[in-house]
Amino acid sequence: MPGTPLTMSLISPPARVRTLTACVAVGALTFSGCGVAAETTAATVNGETITDAQVEQAARVQAIGNLPLAEDDPVPLEVQRRALSFLIAGRLLQDEQADLNIDAPAGLADALGAQLQADPAFAKLSDGEQSDLVSTAVAVVPPQQGADGSQPPGVAAAIQQALVSDPAARATFRAEHPQMFRELCADIAQAQPDDADELNRLMAKDPAAGFEKFGQLNQCQTAAATNGLVPRSSPQWPTLSAVLSGPIDTLVGPIASTVANPDPAAQGGGDSISLTRWVRPTGSHELDDTEATSFVSSLDGETLLTLLALQPGSVDIDSRYGDVLTVGPPDGLQVARVAPNGSGAVSSSASRPGQAP
Repeated sequence: MPGTPLTMSLISPPARVRTLTACVAVGALTFSGCGVAAETTAATVNGETITDAQVEQAARVQAIGNLPLAEDDPVPLEVQRRALSFLIAGRLLQDEQADLNIDAPAGLADALGAQLQADPAFAKLSDGEQSDLVSTAVAVVPPQQGADGSQPPGVAAAIQQALVSDPAARATFRAEHPQMFRELCADIAQAQPDDADELNRLMAKDPAAGFEKFGQLNQCQTAAATNGLVPRSSPQWPTLSAVLSGPIDTLVGPIASTVANPDPAAQGGGDSISLTRWVRPTGSHELDDTEATSFVSSLDGETLLTLLALQPGSVDIDSRYGDVLTVGPPDGLQVARVAPNGSGAVSSSASRPGQAP
């Protein structure tokens, strides 16, 4: 009956993905708790606009906004942000679904449409507006488990599977997202507190000796797996930022990094210690198809969605919605978008461990 809570939230745990920190500053304009003007741009996704009116409509649907609202209730900013994240996630996945000719899970649109019709806020929308929200939900929400215990893949998982099994799909995806298929490489030296002074002296006089004694030379990690999946508040962020954005072949340090104490009894007690690190970015390496296949095989649908949101130029969020916005539910990991190694261009100077430069 009208007003009865829906049985399944469209941003329930099965659809959980990590969060996205948009590269925008918080603007001077703030919300007062009421809705924003209709037809103002809330975000663009791959050049397509999401309006404030669309955010308001989605936010009032309880399965999306996750808050029961009367028709005249103002929509809190956090609920609007949650709805916007839902719309962004849907656009990102719908674009890849179309590019790769991925079919939607059979019967999911009908099931979600019937669920949503129980909500008066959804039922009052036009047929076109309802269709748009159902299409978005189909892209974001995985199918539920069947009576036989099987669960067909959702759109994100189906995209990932196509990238693994179909060379043509993988080539199309690589052409659209080249930065996702790079490795970033760096020399990293690290010292325990008792050795920090020695490391700093070596780096000032003889960096080669410092890396030889304290370093792990030419460590490479896929840019997509690195770029963005560590929160700015993490103690690891300064190290990661140096690897991603530091000038190639230039020392960055000393960097203090607080980590869990592996041996409190032997290292001064306490739950944590401060390591000293020096980083020297050495460039980047473009994955060949074998490496690319291995990389996409390691992804799940949630991480794939996060990486799509992090691609340069893919998502632009109006600053009125704040500088942290989740893609999916609101309880994931905050991530940040940065430009790898300055320009982000592939560098021929980088070599992977065991390979010649």
